[in-house]
Amino acid sequence: MQTKLLLAVFMVLVLDGLALHPSAGAQDKTTDAELRELWFGVLDAGERRFRFGFELLPEADGMWQGILLSFDEGRQKFVLDSLKRTATDFEFAIKASKGRYVGKFDVSGKRIEGQWLQGSAKLDLVLEQVEEHPTRDVKALWVGDINVLFQKLKVTFCESTDGEVYFESVSQKAGGFVVTKTVQDELIEFDVPGVGGKFSGKLSSDGQEMRGTWKQSLIEVELVLDKSNEVDIRPETPRRPQTPQPPFDYKIHDVDIENPRDKGVSLSATLTIPAGDGPYPAVVLISGSGPQDRDESLLEHKPFWVIADYLTQRGIAVLRYDDRGVGESTGEFASATSLDFASDARAAYEFLRSQDGIDASKVGLCGHSEGGIIAPMVAVADTRVAFVIMLAGPGVNGDQILTSQMELILSASGLEASEIEQQLLIQRKLLDLAELEPPIDESQFSERAGEAIAPLLTDEERETDKGAAIASAAAAQLCTPWFRFFLTHDPTRDLRQLGCPVLVLNGSKDIQVDPNLNVPAIREALAANPESEIVVLPGLNHLFQACDTGNVDEYRSIEETISPDALKIIGDWITDRSN
Repeated sequence: MQTKLLLAVFMVLVLDGLALHPSAGAQDKTTDAELRELWFGVLDAGERRFRFGFELLPEADGMWQGILLSFDEGRQKFVLDSLKRTATDFEFAIKASKGRYVGKFDVSGKRIEGQWLQGSAKLDLVLEQVEEHPTRDVKALWVGDINVLFQKLKVTFCESTDGEVYFESVSQKAGGFVVTKTVQDELIEFDVPGVGGKFSGKLSSDGQEMRGTWKQSLIEVELVLDKSNEVDIRPETPRRPQTPQPPFDYKIHDVDIENPRDKGVSLSATLTIPAGDGPYPAVVLISGSGPQDRDESLLEHKPFWVIADYLTQRGIAVLRYDDRGVGESTGEFASATSLDFASDARAAYEFLRSQDGIDASKVGLCGHSEGGIIAPMVAVADTRVAFVIMLAGPGVNGDQILTSQMELILSASGLEASEIEQQLLIQRKLLDLAELEPPIDESQFSERAGEAIAPLLTDEERETDKGAAIASAAAAQLCTPWFRFFLTHDPTRDLRQLGCPVLVLNGSKDIQVDPNLNVPAIREALAANPESEIVVLPGLNHLFQACDTGNVDEYRSIEETISPDALKIIGDWITDRSN
């Protein structure tokens, strides 16, 4: 479950706009320096400009292979799918982003004019053949860290020699945001419309530092920018020793799953099956809240891939899939609720039961966080489900989850008790409005929320329209179908109806789904189920990492993706019930 805080002091940097979203394991295969072609172009998406480099290599059969190097997405590499390169045409697709390019060579053969097509966007993109990919001519590079709840974000402001300024969130591999720089007396401002942020600061006497504040949406934090001697700050790649590496001693199949109950949804998935003929027990992995890929990727961690690899090596087949509208799956994510995601999970379960080498009587569901709500929904609707595993699954409604989550996270972040109390009072007002029946629309919510929280703000906050900003941001979040369902849904109604074996795992230091709040409710709901087992693992957080405090700002710094103890319990439990 992603952290869903309503107050801006702790909102993470939001980077909107076009993005490629690489598939796991994209490889650079174009290595023949003599035969390869290099191309370069800049995609102008308005508030953001992407510098794209291409490397193409002909193959013996007359076909081509290639990669796209996105300089403004952490220099990530993307395999070009369906690549067509003839004397007149240059076309390719990138499946993960559902983007494609259609272009034609000019008479010189050294220039391609075409369009980038992604979603509703249709943007001109001209490519020039080059000897080597050009770099930006840098006049000054300013580097700093924005301290937000989720992590410390390294950012840069790059002033080029042509007078342009660009912003990059290095930690998030998101750059190319166009900046407007203004100087008035001693005050320097960098305005970044693409992320709704602005830096205001003053230059030190030696010209090597700018000290000021970063404002974005509702947040305002101190930010110190240091002038760097480097011309390119590469994103740091944290160690993730548990991420599986080839070769693999099991079968891997990429599959597509049609949802028969929602014709617009096709789930792109990966099925891992132990070597041999089987039949094998199997499990479907169901992700937490927010748009998730099949690996439930977060901060370079890939917990579902780690789980799938571990279980498959133990003789258990695993199916994991991109959420609807994410990665290579079709469908609309933004308008979906947990009921829709349960429909997708049921389609995945039915697909898995029908596969060769799978024991259809031993197929279960394993859900993390919100997935721990969805798995019981599916099992109640289809009694053939062999077992359910809840990893940090809620046992109370979303209202109680959010209230608990905010208090624990703010406390762990070191805020004064009076500040925490103010935040909780504001959140209470917002949640009460979100739960009104009949629901009010976003415009009404924003207006009424502004009035409701005004008495809780300081004079300074009222003068700066902070209340209006909070109300507007909350309206956009809380008025979504997903949130309205989540706030009032009681997970125990499904848990009481489960007749299959159930394993409940929680971490004792989880501050997103607090075990002290959720486990008692789950235990009571499963009291009549003789095949239920509940384990609270000491020292683990919401991701089941061994941690110090459990606070979300540790997720990235911890190298462990998921505790071996948690993996063993899951593997042993499934194996014991499959023999």
